[in-house]
Amino acid sequence: MRPTASEGHGMRRHRRGFTLIEMIVGMVVLGLLAMVMVPLVQMPATAYMEARNRTELQSQADLVRGKLEDDLRTAIPGSLRSVAAGGVVYFEFLQAKAWGRYRRVNGGPSTCPAAADQAGLATMTPETCFTTIGDLSPAGVGLVPNVDRIVIDTMEAAGPYTTVAGQDRKATISAYTTAQASPVIRQINIAQRTFPASTLAATSKPWPINRFYVIQQAVSYVCNPATGTLTRRWGYAIQTTQPTAFGNAAAAILSDRVSSCVSPPLTAWQTPVQGSRGQVLSADIELSRAVAGLQLESQRIWLQVPVMEQQ
Repeated sequence: MRPTASEGHGMRRHRRGFTLIEMIVGMVVLGLLAMVMVPLVQMPATAYMEARNRTELQSQADLVRGKLEDDLRTAIPGSLRSVAAGGVVYFEFLQAKAWGRYRRVNGGPSTCPAAADQAGLATMTPETCFTTIGDLSPAGVGLVPNVDRIVIDTMEAAGPYTTVAGQDRKATISAYTTAQASPVIRQINIAQRTFPASTLAATSKPWPINRFYVIQQAVSYVCNPATGTLTRRWGYAIQTTQPTAFGNAAAAILSDRVSSCVSPPLTAWQTPVQGSRGQVLSADIELSRAVAGLQLESQRIWLQVPVMEQQ
């Protein structure tokens, strides 16, 4: 049945659109809803970004702390030194390839020449050969003649870096052999060196414990807040004065978020009664990351790492 004209006219009347006022009211309502909803959507996104930044900084802080502590476990006591120049802090130490104990008096196999103290390592007289008490640590380490060097009495005032005659306690290895298979005794021949006497040798203990180290290399950490980097440098020549330039030496960036680096003066101790001596490296390193629109995130690394030699 077809609608009458009046019914068709009524249907057309009810199909009208919306007025300008209704459109404006709708837009205002939608705007208010958007103002409420946008922050609610942004909050989890912002929280995610801030959490990601914190995680990244924490990962870098763990890497820096772990690498420094691992490296310093191989540092030769007495070799720690630090300097600040132009807002940049430099830490340096000598890394040990191996260590062992030398004979101070004759004993064991007399495989060394009769000059000086034969199997013992003598001071205040030209020395070219000595034997060890037991094997080196780590066991089985290979020493390279005419490249590797030994150093003794590293905690003496002159330190292990000096090259001054009468104070230098380093010597280049010329040969490395096995003097006895069981128990293991190694023979180390060195370029002739007159080692100075230890200032601690007259204490009540067998001091300074007859320990020698094989130097592997010098290692430096460069903490530069201006560039935001903490860089490890190695493979450069050992120098009497602590270097602040490294030329083409190997480099590895541990962190690119450094905002602050402070290193108090190094401390050292020598306690013959307790049988220990060493140094403590202290450092306060801050890592930060700033992202527009997000809260500044920072992680502080407070290091206090002892490098000590015990009886």
